[in-house]
Amino acid sequence: VVQIIIGIVSLLFGPVLVTTYTIAGIIGLPFWTGVWYIISGSLAVAAENTHRRGLVKACLGMNVVSSVFAGVGSILYSISVSIVSFHMDYLNRSADYYDHLSNHMGILAVLLVLNILEMCIAIAASAFGCKSECSYIAMVNVCHILHKHAPSYYSHYLNNG
Repeated sequence: VVQIIIGIVSLLFGPVLVTTYTIAGIIGLPFWTGVWYIISGSLAVAAENTHRRGLVKACLGMNVVSSVFAGVGSILYSISVSIVSFHMDYLNRSADYYDHLSNHMGILAVLLVLNILEMCIAIAASAFGCKSECSYIAMVNVCHILHKHAPSYYSHYLNNG
């Protein structure tokens, strides 16, 4: 569920960052990461509720992809934060410009923290999914059916039962 919430927050902050000239805003990073996080979180919830092996494998794959996206996202958000802080420190602009940059700096910092959190969650979910899949043993269900007209060697059990 946390992955879904992180994805929704990323998607909500996306339109604000697209208006900025940061790396994260130019490539639409909050949109890409938000969609991946929502998909991996939804698969995790579905795999938990149904316990189907195919969903567990899909959840494992999506969490691996989400952890890669979160790692790349964390790097790009870090670069964006450093660029924005450089602009705040070394450029002489109006007070409105600094207010504008400080708002974007706050959003970038929140998204950076959420990406690091998502990376930890996705790596942990991948590890548990891999452990589940590696220790999976297919169990064969054996069912013995005794009929009323069983052969003579079952008659002792049927009559004394």
